[in-house]
Amino acid sequence: MNSDQLIDTIIRYVERKGIVTDESFLRRGHLFMLFNTVKSRVQSNLMIDGAKMTGKNYLETVIDKSSFESTSTRFSYFEAPPAVMNSYEFVGGTDGCTQFRENLTMSDFLNTCSQQVPAQTEYLYVNEYLKVNKTTVPAILLNFIPVNPMKLKTWNYEFDEYPIDEALIDSVCEEMFRTYQSKSAQAPLDTVSDSAESTKSI
Repeated sequence: MNSDQLIDTIIRYVERKGIVTDESFLRRGHLFMLFNTVKSRVQSNLMIDGAKMTGKNYLETVIDKSSFESTSTRFSYFEAPPAVMNSYEFVGGTDGCTQFRENLTMSDFLNTCSQQVPAQTEYLYVNEYLKVNKTTVPAILLNFIPVNPMKLKTWNYEFDEYPIDEALIDSVCEEMFRTYQSKSAQAPLDTVSDSAESTKSI
């Protein structure tokens, strides 16, 4: 389903819980942003528990090389869009077949660079960038679970499918409702008069 259909589903869910929603675009936008945040938390918890995420949760996109590190003769840098658990299922060439090998530490990344014969394309996630050990790579193909697909230039709000397995929507809505309840719970009434003497007023 696309984003508008998803928001309509969220509105139907919260109205069943007795919450009246504003149909203005701002309110719909707020619901969408809240859904993105809660969705990422639910997916993270499932991944921590070892659950396998289906392909419907993933989004495929092409990222161009960043120009900020133009002086490097050994590495290319690609600004990585925020992914759930900073996990990228596939990082490779734009042909969809060439796959790069992931390194988890800088020492492994530097070590494998110098010892691979023939040299294999490797990458390392560093400070929101994917660092690739070849300067000739102009773009990379990512497959990942996005925190917020709206942040991607290649994703269209109106036409593209929202990347979530429909089986997770109820769990995310339930978590959203719990978040709403905790924020909207009444504060305890102040039963002490402000004019009454206390240790602060003496």
